[in-house]
Amino acid sequence: MMLPRHVQTVRYMLERLIPVAQLRGINTHFCVWYSTLSACNELPRNLKMSERKPLVTSFNELKRQARRKRKERQNVHEILLQPPENGLLVKQLIPIAHQVYAARSELLSSVSRLVKHIAIYTCSLCGDVHVGHPPHNIRTCNVRGSPSSKEHSWVKGGIGHVLPLVESFHLYDRIGRAVSHNEMLEVDRIPAIVELCIQAGFDIPEYPTRRRAFPVYCVAAIAVRGMKAWEKMCTGASKLMDTYAFQTCGYCPEVQVGPKGHRVRNCQAFKHQMRDGQHAWQEATINDLVPPVYVYHIGDQQSGKPLVHELKRYYGMLPAVVELFAQAGATVEKNYAHSMREDVVVPEMDEEKLVV
Repeated sequence: MMLPRHVQTVRYMLERLIPVAQLRGINTHFCVWYSTLSACNELPRNLKMSERKPLVTSFNELKRQARRKRKERQNVHEILLQPPENGLLVKQLIPIAHQVYAARSELLSSVSRLVKHIAIYTCSLCGDVHVGHPPHNIRTCNVRGSPSSKEHSWVKGGIGHVLPLVESFHLYDRIGRAVSHNEMLEVDRIPAIVELCIQAGFDIPEYPTRRRAFPVYCVAAIAVRGMKAWEKMCTGASKLMDTYAFQTCGYCPEVQVGPKGHRVRNCQAFKHQMRDGQHAWQEATINDLVPPVYVYHIGDQQSGKPLVHELKRYYGMLPAVVELFAQAGATVEKNYAHSMREDVVVPEMDEEKLVV
């Protein structure tokens, strides 16, 4: 019964505060942070070493699917599998596979040219990334060996810090047996998004793959082009992942494109001894294929002032590659509006204490 009274009290205080701020010449736009912060999309937090990645499909749903399949197997009848489970390609996704591969090539070309003109910094201790000069002074370095002040130790970074490389074993037959531990050094590892395109219909002579004809019964201008290539690559890869299975370890970054994970025992994550080094395979998301490296967004690039620690909660964040293209002159898509916090005006240091 006390909640409505408190809401009315807060509303009354805000109505009294805003006119006073306007009379004193205080910018009231940053007060929007009070009402819009709850609407902002939460960025994925860094998991602890003992934590498992969130499951795409819940354990209860996985159990229900297993029970349903087990019940279906009790009935003797022919199971008609649809592509790609039957070994055939999904024809309508073959052009998308070509588009994703071409977009990736253009994306790498754009980023490699822009990193020569826009500084990339990475923390030598925690691995955080910052796009633009100078690097920020926000004290968020909180790993073993970091200084007591939690200040970052910035060093020059490169394209690998903006677009992290995620590799997967290349499968000659995507519905064949899984890669065994003894075959670890005999099977090529290639970028996972390239392997996804290969399995979806893109042919690369260096990485041959089996194409079945019959079904089987087993289971700036550069910146603008780069921004479009990033969106096209992520959107297309998401469409491919809706049909083509993609696995990730629940504890480490290892991924495997295909209906099941490999059996190579090279997991070094939390309590890997209990699993004999084997991975805890689960359904992957687009973030496992293209890991998002979030950096602070610099709205005013002409100021030349570094971001300060005291105002860190007002700064927006973007994926590092998107921030790279944005600083080069490309327009950021609307789907990043919440993480950029464009509706929040960053106050001056002397105004920070006035923010509600």
